Amino acid sequence: SSSYGCGTSGVPCLKGTALVQLTTSKGTVELSLDGDAAPLTAGNFVDLVRRGAYNGTLFHRVVKEPIPFVVQGGDPQSANPNTPVDLLGTGSFIDPTSGQPRLIPLELSLDGEASPRYGEIAVGPGQQSRLKLQHERGALAMARSNDPNSASAQFYIALRALPELSELGFKILMDIIISSHPRPRIVEVPFRFRERQHGESKLDNRVLYDFFLFFLEKKVSRLIPVPARFISFAMINSIGILVHLAAFLPLSAGLGFARAQLVATLIAMAFNYTVNNEVTYSDRKLRGQKFYAGFVIFATLCSLGVIANVGVASMLHQGYPGLMALLPAAAGAFVTVVWNYVATNVFVWGRGRFASRLRDGWSGKGRPAA
Repeated sequence: SSSYGCGTSGVPCLKGTALVQLTTSKGTVELSLDGDAAPLTAGNFVDLVRRGAYNGTLFHRVVKEPIPFVVQGGDPQSANPNTPVDLLGTGSFIDPTSGQPRLIPLELSLDGEASPRYGEIAVGPGQQSRLKLQHERGALAMARSNDPNSASAQFYIALRALPELSELGFKILMDIIISSHPRPRIVEVPFRFRERQHGESKLDNRVLYDFFLFFLEKKVSRLIPVPARFISFAMINSIGILVHLAAFLPLSAGLGFARAQLVATLIAMAFNYTVNNEVTYSDRKLRGQKFYAGFVIFATLCSLGVIANVGVASMLHQGYPGLMALLPAAAGAFVTVVWNYVATNVFVWGRGRFASRLRDGWSGKGRPAA
């Protein structure tokens, strides 16, 4: 995103490389920072070191069992011995000039691209291997919340090569075990279940659906690296194709092929948007005015896909009049599915600044309040 990056955040960027010496109670560690692959992230880290933001801080999170994972530290709050334990890991660096937390976006550099990408939570199918900085053993990275643009001062060091985990966040321990190569050794431990005394079971239809997607993602990724969210989107849009065809059949008799195809496409688009908002992007669901604003943006971005849809279907229908009308109609619908996914993933439910403003409500002059 052009709205992020060096020169836009007020954070000094690092050119080239830098070495930082980290002195701990267990010894000294040298941290190598790559300003070519991550100029903003590395520059932020060096600036915090120079400010003394890490002096006296603790490693508040160490995960070594059942398998080595990460060591996390850098919370400025941990330098205060009076900070409650349950608050460790929640702090950010407070900029003394503004009095506000200083946050930096997720920064990813890919081979073959001149500049890093900012604010994108996933790089897409087939691009993981192109990342210049991989999660190998000893890798240093910034810790953040679910918001990709929430990194500040906290960092972690990988204790082993971290596998690519599911974006679902479903049962992370199981995800790590399944995704790790070689597989870690697993030992059964006897456990006796007791009757629930309070609350209700968390095993609902949403959990079952997430488990189903998680299972499919791990199976499919052996052949094609696709995220679970894409699988969910594709399945729902497959149903959308049936909706498209169900609308097309009665309409084609009275409107003609091209007009019927256009109307059926719009109906399928509304179906896909609504269901994906409820299911695929339930964690980023748009509500109220933002739901309708999202659909307008969704439909606008997909307009080129609609044109391609009608064009491809009409071309096939006219070029191969012997084909069943449903075949070119289905081909045109497939074009719309691809465009729908690109548009929603980047601009409607994505993690970029524009999509975040849409979800959280716009404010300021010239931006409608949600």
